[in-house]
Amino acid sequence: MRHSKILLCFVAAFAAAALFADAGNTLITFSTVADSYADGAPVADGEWYALCWSADGNFDGITSECEPVDSSDKIFLMAPLAKNGRCPTVVFQLDSKVAPTSGDYCIYLLDTRGVDSEGNNTSPAKRGANGKPSIVRAAVATEAKAAGATGADASMTVQANVGLSTNVGGDVAWGASAVDESKIGQPVIKAFKIEGEYAHITVENMHPSVLYSVFSGATPSSISTTPVSVPKSPDGSNSAEFIVPKAEGQFFKVARQPIK
Repeated sequence: MRHSKILLCFVAAFAAAALFADAGNTLITFSTVADSYADGAPVADGEWYALCWSADGNFDGITSECEPVDSSDKIFLMAPLAKNGRCPTVVFQLDSKVAPTSGDYCIYLLDTRGVDSEGNNTSPAKRGANGKPSIVRAAVATEAKAAGATGADASMTVQANVGLSTNVGGDVAWGASAVDESKIGQPVIKAFKIEGEYAHITVENMHPSVLYSVFSGATPSSISTTPVSVPKSPDGSNSAEFIVPKAEGQFFKVARQPIK
């Protein structure tokens, strides 16, 4: 954000950081303890966290374009903060001109990992030209919330969520990032051919921020919810070719890779 500054530091440096805050600005401090992805793997270094806000206290999630699902919600910070399986202490200074005077802040952990040719998870996404990750597979809210600053005294530096400590993973509910289908639509199978013991399936109209897999079954109504292919993200033309054993089924469909 143009009006915001990010200060990443340890708790011991918090007092020094506060000296640089402009009068009336909001300081939000947050950290996590031990985070994991939906598949149970520890959060990788460089994974992204987001500082979010909602007027009604119910942030409705993050889209694959790194925007809030509800246009009235806000995302004030999205950054690759993870280190050693957690988010270290972050002091975020929010300009008083844009800081909400009510509502709730919350911290989201993202899953921005891609996959390699064998379907193994890769490192978190790098910062793109727009300053955001290129892939957002899923996101989960931490257990922490903090009431928005009241702003009763414009000359006061408000400290919200000071010392916040959260733990993400386990039984918390991960949600797939929302996809605006009006922008890309559903994936479409454009070509299908059998070569030897394998089916080659060419898919187009894939969302650039989403991982896809092939699912199969003996009949259209019995297609399994378990993928039979290595998950893939689309290439530059938003298309990809999947190769699966033809013995996996008589009918195939392409859909989003499950979170777990």
